Amino acid sequence: MHDIETNKESQDVIIFVPGFDAKEKDYYINHFLAFGLANRLEDKRVRLKPEEVKISGQTGRRFVVESELGTKKNIDIYEIYWRDLVDDLNDKSIRYRVFRGIYLLFYWLFASLKIGRISRIFFFQVLGILLLITAWEYSTVTLALTAIGNDPNTLGFRLPSELATTLGKLGTTLGGWQTWLITSAILSVLPVPTNVIVNLLDFMVRYAEDDTERGSVSLRDRLRYRLSSVLDDALNETKYDKITVLAHSLGTVLAVDFLADYKHPSAKKIGSIGVSGR
Repeated sequence: MHDIETNKESQDVIIFVPGFDAKEKDYYINHFLAFGLANRLEDKRVRLKPEEVKISGQTGRRFVVESELGTKKNIDIYEIYWRDLVDDLNDKSIRYRVFRGIYLLFYWLFASLKIGRISRIFFFQVLGILLLITAWEYSTVTLALTAIGNDPNTLGFRLPSELATTLGKLGTTLGGWQTWLITSAILSVLPVPTNVIVNLLDFMVRYAEDDTERGSVSLRDRLRYRLSSVLDDALNETKYDKITVLAHSLGTVLAVDFLADYKHPSAKKIGSIGVSGR
Protein backbone atom coordinates (compact mmCIF):
# COMPACT_ATOMS: atom_id res chain seq x y z
CA MET A 1 0.00 0.00 0.00
CA HIS A 2 1.05 3.60 -0.41
CA ASP A 3 2.91 5.06 2.56
CA ILE A 4 0.27 6.73 4.68
CA GLU A 5 2.70 9.47 5.69
CA THR A 6 3.17 10.69 2.09
CA ASN A 7 -0.53 11.06 1.25
CA LYS A 8 -2.61 13.76 2.87
CA GLU A 9 -5.69 11.64 2.24
CA SER A 10 -5.75 8.58 -0.01
CA GLN A 11 -8.25 5.88 -0.79
CA ASP A 12 -7.43 2.21 -1.27
CA VAL A 13 -9.53 -0.90 -1.66
CA ILE A 14 -9.04 -4.48 -0.51
CA ILE A 15 -10.76 -7.36 -2.25
CA PHE A 16 -10.85 -10.10 0.39
CA VAL A 17 -11.29 -13.76 -0.57
CA PRO A 18 -12.07 -15.64 2.67
CA GLY A 19 -11.33 -19.24 3.55
CA PHE A 20 -13.68 -22.19 3.74
CA ASP A 21 -15.11 -21.33 7.16
CA ALA A 22 -16.75 -18.01 6.19
CA LYS A 23 -20.32 -18.73 7.27
CA GLU A 24 -22.01 -15.70 5.73
CA LYS A 25 -21.28 -12.54 3.76
CA ASP A 26 -18.80 -10.21 5.49
CA TYR A 27 -18.09 -12.91 8.09
CA TYR A 28 -14.39 -12.05 8.37
CA ILE A 29 -14.98 -8.30 8.33
CA ASN A 30 -17.47 -8.50 11.19
CA HIS A 31 -15.72 -11.16 13.30
CA PHE A 32 -12.00 -10.56 12.71
CA LEU A 33 -10.92 -7.58 10.61
CA ALA A 34 -13.04 -5.02 12.45
CA PHE A 35 -11.46 -6.00 15.79
CA GLY A 36 -7.94 -6.64 14.52
CA LEU A 37 -7.55 -3.40 12.57
CA ALA A 38 -9.02 -1.34 15.40
CA ASN A 39 -6.73 -2.77 18.09
CA ARG A 40 -3.49 -4.00 16.52
CA LEU A 41 -2.12 -0.89 14.78
CA GLU A 42 -0.44 0.86 17.70
CA ASP A 43 0.69 4.01 15.87
CA LYS A 44 -2.55 4.52 13.95
CA ARG A 45 -6.20 5.02 14.84
CA VAL A 46 -8.65 2.90 12.87
CA ARG A 47 -12.39 3.47 12.76
CA LEU A 48 -14.99 1.31 11.05
CA LYS A 49 -17.68 3.52 9.56
CA PRO A 50 -21.17 2.28 10.53
CA GLU A 51 -22.71 2.60 7.08
CA GLU A 52 -21.87 0.38 4.13
CA VAL A 53 -19.77 1.77 1.29
CA LYS A 54 -21.15 1.18 -2.18
CA ILE A 55 -19.79 1.11 -5.70
CA SER A 56 -21.49 -0.10 -8.85
CA GLY A 57 -22.83 -3.56 -8.06
CA GLN A 58 -20.99 -4.02 -4.75
CA THR A 59 -21.30 -3.20 -1.06
CA GLY A 60 -18.48 -3.26 1.47
CA ARG A 61 -17.20 -1.61 4.64
CA ARG A 62 -14.93 1.40 5.03
CA PHE A 63 -12.10 1.67 7.54
CA VAL A 64 -10.65 5.12 8.21
CA VAL A 65 -6.97 5.03 9.20
CA GLU A 66 -5.46 8.11 10.87
CA SER A 67 -1.79 8.41 11.76
CA GLU A 68 -0.19 10.34 14.61
CA LEU A 69 0.87 12.99 12.06
CA GLY A 70 -2.74 13.70 11.15
CA THR A 71 -2.78 12.05 7.73
CA LYS A 72 -5.78 9.93 6.81
CA LYS A 73 -6.48 7.01 4.53
CA ASN A 74 -9.79 5.39 3.65
CA ILE A 75 -9.64 1.64 3.06
CA ASP A 76 -12.71 0.01 1.56
CA ILE A 77 -12.96 -3.76 1.98
CA TYR A 78 -15.16 -5.95 -0.17
CA GLU A 79 -15.43 -9.53 1.04
CA ILE A 80 -16.32 -12.10 -1.60
CA TYR A 81 -18.70 -14.70 -0.25
CA TRP A 82 -18.53 -18.12 -1.91
CA ARG A 83 -19.39 -20.63 0.85
CA ASP A 84 -22.88 -21.12 -0.62
CA LEU A 85 -21.26 -22.86 -3.61
CA VAL A 86 -20.11 -25.70 -1.34
CA ASP A 87 -22.21 -28.85 -1.34
CA ASP A 88 -23.19 -30.18 2.08
CA LEU A 89 -23.03 -33.94 1.63
CA ASN A 90 -25.30 -34.40 4.63
CA ASP A 91 -28.08 -32.87 2.56
CA LYS A 92 -27.64 -35.47 -0.16
CA SER A 93 -29.33 -38.85 -0.30
CA ILE A 94 -27.67 -41.79 1.43
CA ARG A 95 -27.14 -43.37 -1.99
CA TYR A 96 -25.29 -40.27 -3.25
CA ARG A 97 -23.11 -40.13 -0.14
CA VAL A 98 -22.09 -43.78 -0.44
CA PHE A 99 -21.01 -43.52 -4.07
CA ARG A 100 -19.48 -40.07 -3.66
CA GLY A 101 -17.43 -41.36 -0.75
CA ILE A 102 -16.11 -44.21 -2.90
CA TYR A 103 -15.18 -41.73 -5.62
CA LEU A 104 -13.38 -39.46 -3.14
CA LEU A 105 -11.43 -42.42 -1.76
CA PHE A 106 -10.13 -43.39 -5.20
CA TYR A 107 -9.45 -39.77 -6.15
CA TRP A 108 -7.29 -39.08 -3.10
CA LEU A 109 -5.66 -42.51 -3.35
CA PHE A 110 -4.37 -41.75 -6.85
CA ALA A 111 -3.52 -38.21 -5.71
CA SER A 112 -1.35 -39.66 -2.93
CA LEU A 113 0.58 -41.77 -5.45
CA LYS A 114 1.31 -38.67 -7.54
CA ILE A 115 2.12 -36.43 -4.60
CA GLY A 116 4.35 -39.09 -3.04
CA ARG A 117 6.81 -38.64 -5.90
CA ILE A 118 7.03 -34.91 -5.21
CA SER A 119 6.86 -34.43 -1.43
CA ARG A 120 6.89 -36.82 1.50
CA ILE A 121 5.23 -34.25 3.76
CA PHE A 122 2.25 -33.83 1.42
CA PHE A 123 2.18 -37.59 0.90
CA PHE A 124 1.61 -38.22 4.61
CA GLN A 125 -0.98 -35.44 4.70
CA VAL A 126 -2.91 -37.13 1.90
CA LEU A 127 -2.68 -40.43 3.76
CA GLY A 128 -4.35 -38.68 6.68
CA ILE A 129 -7.05 -37.48 4.28
CA LEU A 130 -7.57 -41.06 3.09
CA LEU A 131 -7.92 -42.26 6.67
CA LEU A 132 -10.49 -39.56 7.37
CA ILE A 133 -12.54 -40.31 4.24
CA THR A 134 -12.37 -44.04 5.03
CA ALA A 135 -13.79 -43.45 8.51
CA TRP A 136 -16.51 -41.18 7.10
CA GLU A 137 -17.38 -43.66 4.35
CA TYR A 138 -17.48 -46.52 6.83
CA SER A 139 -20.07 -44.73 8.93
CA THR A 140 -22.02 -43.76 5.80
CA VAL A 141 -22.09 -47.33 4.47
CA THR A 142 -23.13 -48.60 7.89
CA LEU A 143 -26.05 -46.18 7.95
CA ALA A 144 -26.97 -47.14 4.38
CA LEU A 145 -27.00 -50.86 5.15
CA THR A 146 -29.09 -50.33 8.26
CA ALA A 147 -31.51 -48.16 6.28
CA ILE A 148 -31.79 -50.85 3.59
CA GLY A 149 -32.74 -53.37 6.27
CA ASN A 150 -35.64 -51.11 7.24
CA ASP A 151 -36.57 -50.08 3.69
CA PRO A 152 -35.52 -52.11 0.62
CA ASN A 153 -36.12 -48.99 -1.55
CA THR A 154 -33.41 -46.91 0.17
CA LEU A 155 -31.09 -46.89 -2.87
CA GLY A 156 -33.82 -45.73 -5.22
CA PHE A 157 -34.75 -49.18 -6.43
CA ARG A 158 -36.25 -52.14 -4.63
CA LEU A 159 -33.96 -54.90 -3.43
CA PRO A 160 -35.24 -58.42 -2.75
CA SER A 161 -36.56 -58.68 0.80
CA GLU A 162 -34.11 -61.41 1.81
CA LEU A 163 -31.13 -59.45 0.49
CA ALA A 164 -32.34 -56.28 2.24
CA THR A 165 -32.68 -58.15 5.53
CA THR A 166 -29.17 -59.61 5.17
CA LEU A 167 -27.67 -56.19 4.39
CA GLY A 168 -29.53 -54.70 7.35
CA LYS A 169 -28.01 -57.29 9.69
CA LEU A 170 -24.58 -56.56 8.22
CA GLY A 171 -25.11 -52.85 8.94
CA THR A 172 -26.00 -53.66 12.53
CA THR A 173 -22.83 -55.76 12.85
CA LEU A 174 -20.62 -53.09 11.30
CA GLY A 175 -22.17 -50.53 13.61
CA GLY A 176 -21.37 -52.48 16.76
CA TRP A 177 -20.15 -50.49 19.72
CA GLN A 178 -16.54 -51.73 19.40
CA THR A 179 -16.25 -50.43 15.85
CA TRP A 180 -18.00 -47.17 16.63
CA LEU A 181 -15.65 -46.69 19.60
CA ILE A 182 -12.60 -46.98 17.34
CA THR A 183 -14.10 -44.75 14.65
CA SER A 184 -15.15 -42.13 17.20
CA ALA A 185 -11.65 -42.14 18.71
CA ILE A 186 -10.13 -41.47 15.29
CA LEU A 187 -12.53 -38.65 14.50
CA SER A 188 -12.42 -37.07 17.96
CA VAL A 189 -8.88 -35.73 17.44
CA LEU A 190 -10.03 -33.52 14.57
CA PRO A 191 -10.36 -29.78 15.32
CA VAL A 192 -13.58 -29.48 13.30
CA PRO A 193 -16.48 -31.87 12.60
CA THR A 194 -15.76 -34.65 10.12
CA ASN A 195 -18.53 -33.65 7.71
CA VAL A 196 -17.03 -30.14 7.40
CA ILE A 197 -13.64 -31.55 6.38
CA VAL A 198 -15.22 -34.03 3.97
CA ASN A 199 -17.25 -31.20 2.42
CA LEU A 200 -14.00 -29.26 2.01
CA LEU A 201 -12.27 -32.22 0.35
CA ASP A 202 -15.28 -32.76 -1.91
CA PHE A 203 -15.24 -29.07 -2.88
CA MET A 204 -11.52 -29.24 -3.73
CA VAL A 205 -12.15 -32.21 -6.01
CA ARG A 206 -15.08 -30.51 -7.73
CA TYR A 207 -13.03 -27.36 -8.24
CA ALA A 208 -9.95 -29.20 -9.51
CA GLU A 209 -12.06 -31.18 -11.97
CA ASP A 210 -13.92 -28.04 -13.09
CA ASP A 211 -17.09 -29.91 -12.27
CA THR A 212 -20.13 -28.91 -14.32
CA GLU A 213 -23.51 -29.53 -12.76
CA ARG A 214 -26.51 -30.41 -14.88
CA GLY A 215 -28.17 -27.24 -16.15
CA SER A 216 -25.47 -24.98 -14.71
CA VAL A 217 -22.00 -23.67 -15.43
CA SER A 218 -18.98 -25.18 -13.70
CA LEU A 219 -18.10 -24.49 -10.09
CA ARG A 220 -14.81 -22.90 -11.13
CA ASP A 221 -16.55 -20.57 -13.58
CA ARG A 222 -19.10 -19.49 -10.96
CA LEU A 223 -16.32 -18.67 -8.51
CA ARG A 224 -14.34 -16.79 -11.09
CA TYR A 225 -17.42 -14.78 -12.03
CA ARG A 226 -17.83 -13.61 -8.44
CA LEU A 227 -14.18 -12.62 -8.19
CA SER A 228 -14.09 -10.88 -11.55
CA SER A 229 -17.31 -8.92 -10.98
CA VAL A 230 -16.01 -7.43 -7.72
CA LEU A 231 -12.53 -6.77 -9.10
CA ASP A 232 -13.89 -5.24 -12.31
CA ASP A 233 -16.18 -2.90 -10.38
CA ALA A 234 -13.33 -1.81 -8.10
CA LEU A 235 -10.96 -1.19 -11.02
CA ASN A 236 -13.59 0.83 -12.84
CA GLU A 237 -13.81 3.19 -9.84
CA THR A 238 -11.33 6.01 -10.51
CA LYS A 239 -11.28 7.09 -6.85
CA TYR A 240 -9.12 4.18 -5.70
CA ASP A 241 -5.34 4.72 -5.67
CA LYS A 242 -4.51 1.05 -5.25
CA ILE A 243 -6.29 -2.30 -5.15
CA THR A 244 -5.07 -5.22 -3.06
CA VAL A 245 -6.40 -8.76 -3.31
CA LEU A 246 -6.14 -10.31 0.15
CA ALA A 247 -6.91 -14.00 0.59
CA HIS A 248 -7.02 -16.46 3.46
CA SER A 249 -6.38 -20.22 3.45
CA LEU A 250 -8.27 -21.96 0.62
CA GLY A 251 -9.30 -18.53 -0.61
CA THR A 252 -5.63 -18.01 -1.52
CA VAL A 253 -5.77 -20.96 -3.91
CA LEU A 254 -8.92 -19.59 -5.51
CA ALA A 255 -7.51 -16.07 -5.80
CA VAL A 256 -4.15 -17.15 -7.27
CA ASP A 257 -5.84 -19.42 -9.80
CA PHE A 258 -8.15 -16.57 -10.81
CA LEU A 259 -5.47 -13.85 -10.99
CA ALA A 260 -3.22 -16.04 -13.16
CA ASP A 261 -5.67 -15.57 -16.04
CA TYR A 262 -7.22 -12.21 -15.13
CA LYS A 263 -6.99 -9.41 -17.68
CA HIS A 264 -8.06 -5.79 -17.27
CA PRO A 265 -6.65 -2.49 -18.64
CA SER A 266 -5.95 -1.32 -15.06
CA ALA A 267 -4.66 -4.64 -13.71
CA LYS A 268 -1.27 -3.08 -12.92
CA LYS A 269 -2.92 -1.43 -9.91
CA ILE A 270 -3.50 -4.81 -8.29
CA GLY A 271 -1.35 -6.19 -5.48
CA SER A 272 -1.89 -9.56 -3.84
CA ILE A 273 -1.37 -11.06 -0.37
CA GLY A 274 -2.06 -14.59 0.85
CA VAL A 275 -2.55 -15.67 4.45
CA SER A 276 -2.17 -19.25 5.64
CA GLY A 277 -4.68 -21.13 7.76
CA ARG A 278 -7.79 -23.22 7.30
